[in-house]
Amino acid sequence: MEPVIVVLVIMGKAFGMVHMHLQSELMKEQVTGVVKEKVPVQLSNKYYKKLYPYTALSIRLDSLLYPYLDKIKVDKTILDKEYKTLNELFSEFKGQTLFIDLWATWCMPCRSEMRMEILKPLDVELEKRNIRKLYLSVDDNERDSLWKRSIDVLKLSGYHHRVGKKLYKDIQRQVYGKEQFSVPRYLFWRKDGQLLSIDLPRPSTGKKLLDEIDRLLNY
Repeated sequence: MEPVIVVLVIMGKAFGMVHMHLQSELMKEQVTGVVKEKVPVQLSNKYYKKLYPYTALSIRLDSLLYPYLDKIKVDKTILDKEYKTLNELFSEFKGQTLFIDLWATWCMPCRSEMRMEILKPLDVELEKRNIRKLYLSVDDNERDSLWKRSIDVLKLSGYHHRVGKKLYKDIQRQVYGKEQFSVPRYLFWRKDGQLLSIDLPRPSTGKKLLDEIDRLLNY
């Protein structure tokens, strides 16, 4: 019996997330003990994400479903080098303007802002403005594999780096100051070497975010 199917059915009964017809489809797969087609699993995943975008179960569900979902190649670059400061990291992008997304795999508001209906239009607008995307994850070492899987599951195209302790301290100093470190947070680095915003509006704000980016580009 597929563990993914069992988890989905249990979650459906426990949280009332799965519609009766979807449970019926999943139960058919349980009888055979083999997932002959990927459709039921994909449908259930989409169903959860649509109705419960903020659920803490998303992380576990993504991890379980990852081997069973169709792989769509994500245009990503993972920066494995250890950086001590933001300026050192940004030196890798000389002459480029960056939209920076501070996030973590366990952060539900972060993941909600990464929904395709939000990301796709934003990607188009950033590309028009010749702006690169840099995702900075604050996940710890134990979540390295989950972080890398999440990049593919969430289809996060762009540059990626998992923040180490020294860089974390520098971000705390430059971005948060005496405030508590929290995510999501969005930054704007202009190609002339200036960190012009340490608290951009969220992607879900749409035009509000783009208007602020345009203002900063012309600042």
